[in-house]
Amino acid sequence: VVHPGDVIVGDADGLVVVPRESAAATLEKARDKLGVEQEWFRRVSQGEDTADFLGFSETAQRYGIDIV
Repeated sequence: VVHPGDVIVGDADGLVVVPRESAAATLEKARDKLGVEQEWFRRVSQGEDTADFLGFSETAQRYGIDIV
C-alpha cells in the first residue's frame, strides 16, 4: 500500500516504496551501502579479487572449491 508522502524509488531492477516515516533512515543506510560498494569498486580497479576481500576464497578453500 502506498500512502501520501511515501517515497517511491526505481531503477532497472524494479521499484520500492519507502514509508515516509522510514525515509530518512533508509536514505542513510543507502548512502552507507553506496560507500561500501564504492570501496569495493576502488579495490577491484586496483587489481584485487572480490573473492579475496569478501572472504569467499577462504571459505571456498575450506570446502575444497576452486574459484576460477
